[in-house]
Amino acid sequence: PLLMLALSMGAGLGMVAFDPESGLRIVAYRQTPEYFFSLFERKSQYVGQLESLAVLGADLTIAKQWPGCMRDRRVVHFIDNTSSLAGLRKGYSAKPDTALLIMAFWIHAATCASIPLFEYVRSKHNIADLASRNDVATLLGVLPRSVEVEMVLPPPAMWNASFDEWSGRMSPPSHKRSHAARHAARRARKRAV
Repeated sequence: PLLMLALSMGAGLGMVAFDPESGLRIVAYRQTPEYFFSLFERKSQYVGQLESLAVLGADLTIAKQWPGCMRDRRVVHFIDNTSSLAGLRKGYSAKPDTALLIMAFWIHAATCASIPLFEYVRSKHNIADLASRNDVATLLGVLPRSVEVEMVLPPPAMWNASFDEWSGRMSPPSHKRSHAARHAARRARKRAV
């Protein structure tokens, strides 16, 4: 399986991903875009929505960095928010804004032909917490051979498009191998020697 930890901390979204087959590790951070808050109903907090956005962003980031790597593979998402975890597991939320994020996640999973799995991890054990606080330097020190990338999020225009257009708007523009994928391939060749 491909292992992913995603976390949000309001102002920031973070993720750590590990592919045991290639040994590639990705660490990503991104400031939560302002437009995101304007898309949904006004609230005092957006914890569940941001957690769901972080999971979607993690999958989009992996799809961009390792095109095709999620096809027919189990992708284990470790999440520390039980509300987000439950919604992603069942594919539904009674809250319209969270339901929209969950729908976007499952459309992307279907497009990638991945097999998403969700597990709970306590916040204090979630290493992605460092990424969500933009402490990527510490993560890169603790996780040798990790590559830092920017987390990919759906473009703002996608949210106003019809659902049948979403998969095309979330897909990376090309299937060229990313710098991270080329780096992992070089490392794998060196290990084989």
